[in-house]
Amino acid sequence: MAAEWSERNTVAAARLINDAAPLLTTLQRLVEEQRESARERRELLHLEGAESIERAITESLRLVEHEILACLPQGPPGTAASHVATGVRAALARGIPVRTIYPNVARQQKPLRRHIEAVSHRGAEVRTVPWLFAQSLIIDRRVAFLPEPSAAQVSNRSAPDSGEPRHLQVSSPNVVAHFVDHFEMLWAMGQRWDGITAVGDPASIALDDEELAILGFLDQGLTMDAIAHRLGVSERTLSNRLGQLKGKFNVTSLYALGSRWQALQDSQSIPGPRATEGVDADD
Repeated sequence: MAAEWSERNTVAAARLINDAAPLLTTLQRLVEEQRESARERRELLHLEGAESIERAITESLRLVEHEILACLPQGPPGTAASHVATGVRAALARGIPVRTIYPNVARQQKPLRRHIEAVSHRGAEVRTVPWLFAQSLIIDRRVAFLPEPSAAQVSNRSAPDSGEPRHLQVSSPNVVAHFVDHFEMLWAMGQRWDGITAVGDPASIALDDEELAILGFLDQGLTMDAIAHRLGVSERTLSNRLGQLKGKFNVTSLYALGSRWQALQDSQSIPGPRATEGVDADD
């Protein structure tokens, strides 16, 4: 019976594979047709070379009417950096909102800190996050510019990019909306940065009452279960809050979080368990 069952399933599997082959070919054809249609509608353009990229970005920034959103994982983009900076300054002068996201490590780069301080004074808003993210420049929620890896990089991620810089210019509403959603998600979880402070500087860390309580309980050596019970939350909620705290302090472990917290208390004389010994934590 087992042999007969196995044979029947083997035959059925072979039939499914044979049937799937034309379907896969059809799907690949449909995807390519969709891409070609997008190209014809100019919803997907491949920009190659610094001059071509600069021209497209500069023109879009010149025509901006509502807002500029930028995710910059490595600081200002190397390609067209001066053109982007000029376009952003012009937009700020016209009162156009500009929001930019950088990684937390960017706070340690002195030249970038000076740049952020300058654009913040002009009205730009900047936040940082502790996670990796892709670079994008979104203008008026209608067009997005994205770096495009070279063929060598696609086939071999370690291959150096020795060719001309390449970007994708996307104006498909659904695709642009996807990148806007990604930006807004990062923005909601980011920490404000005015360019003056670096990660770990006392002035850069704002803590609410619940975060202060969590850090205080950690300082007392309480377990996760005990802390969650004291706060009246689930351990999953507590884990999420700890993740946010690690991001604020730019650390990856509870030990490092505790060390940074103690250093912050010492530097600012923030009331904590060591400063309030003898007081019941539940009061």
